[in-house]
Amino acid sequence: MKNHNYRLLLVEDDDTLGHLLSEYLKIKGFDVRWAQFGDAALKLVDQYSFDLIILDVMLPDIDGFSLAEELSADHHHTPFVFLTARSFKIDVLKGFSLGAVDYLKKPIDEEELVVRINALLSRYITVEADAAHTWYQIGRYNFHSNSFNPLSILYIYKVVISVCLSVCLSICLFVCLSDHNTVIYKPKRILSPK
Repeated sequence: MKNHNYRLLLVEDDDTLGHLLSEYLKIKGFDVRWAQFGDAALKLVDQYSFDLIILDVMLPDIDGFSLAEELSADHHHTPFVFLTARSFKIDVLKGFSLGAVDYLKKPIDEEELVVRINALLSRYITVEADAAHTWYQIGRYNFHSNSFNPLSILYIYKVVISVCLSVCLSICLFVCLSDHNTVIYKPKRILSPK
């Protein structure tokens, strides 16, 4: 399978595993940068554009979850996966909640890793290419995907729903707290009987 010269950032503190994985991925046609510390990974992300970031959770200077949060805040468009020995359900759920596109448990077969990377990136690149010609509509507002991230749309929907719930809860609270007046809610207005 052709790797389209994908550029990967491997963040792994173990010398042996990091060296073996980076060399194997290079043999398979990937352009790989390897960082053993979180601060080194952040510097590499500032210097290069990556197609995928592979993160270990247990790093000497920062845990991989915190590093993922920092990377997502500054480089939200770059997908990342966790490759770690931490295999408890709570760790897997936390990894996905941070936005990981996959959570791989060590030890992993190198060939399986290559297949997963290619599968993830082929889907991600295809979605990215399709998004280049996509318009999104929220109410009466239209957004072109070149100027608006689709994930931001999900955030806006979340905010809109939160605001709607706040308004509904405010109305319910108003009704519950009004002592002597009966409040009647009609669409588009609130009336108090005289």
